[in-house]
Amino acid sequence: MIFECAGFAEQGARSTLNDSYGWTPTAVFVADSAGDSSGARQLADAAIEHFARLATVDGDLASALAGGAQSFEQTLPADAEGMTTIAGGILDPRGLLWTVSQGDSLVVHVRDGSIVSVSTAHNAAHELTILGRRQTYGSLSVLSRYLAAHSRGVPEVRVTRAVPGDIVILMTDGAGEHLSAADVAEAAASMSDAPAVVSALNVQLRARAEVPADNAACVVAIVREGASA
Repeated sequence: MIFECAGFAEQGARSTLNDSYGWTPTAVFVADSAGDSSGARQLADAAIEHFARLATVDGDLASALAGGAQSFEQTLPADAEGMTTIAGGILDPRGLLWTVSQGDSLVVHVRDGSIVSVSTAHNAAHELTILGRRQTYGSLSVLSRYLAAHSRGVPEVRVTRAVPGDIVILMTDGAGEHLSAADVAEAAASMSDAPAVVSALNVQLRARAEVPADNAACVVAIVREGASA
């Protein structure tokens, strides 16, 4: 099986676009780095390239993904600055669909119009909720997990049997601020192909925030029958 993919990235009120996305026939990712420097975008690009390589490992994919933060650190100089999120989906040769996330970029898995799973937003707001405490001002923007030269936490990894027609939607927090899991599931259920879903979500985003406060990236990947190259 392979992915049919489409995506968009909108520059919000920030001075640079530091959200990144990319895909292959069997792997798809988004990343969102902190800061407005050119190095911030490079870190997001590097995270996508690294996890795309992990997706091709011949062996224990679960261990490779779970150790993705540590192996990413080894690709960076010890004094590399900044941090980035990662969120993605992978189709393996056995017909399994893997999702991975670290940070507050989200993975939404939709099947037959219903939400199968939504990844955790790894931020202070979520940690406070778990503890039964009220969210504080700014807690949504404080990451509890991220990738960096000295990463915090480990990736969240999930796996399920892939079914043709499954839809994986990836969103950075700038998109997730305006598009809920229910929004993307509804759009996915009403459209027949990835570009149409992406177009509908982009219209919704623009209707709710003509110029988003943050950069916003979203990728839609639909599982199709077919052999990877």
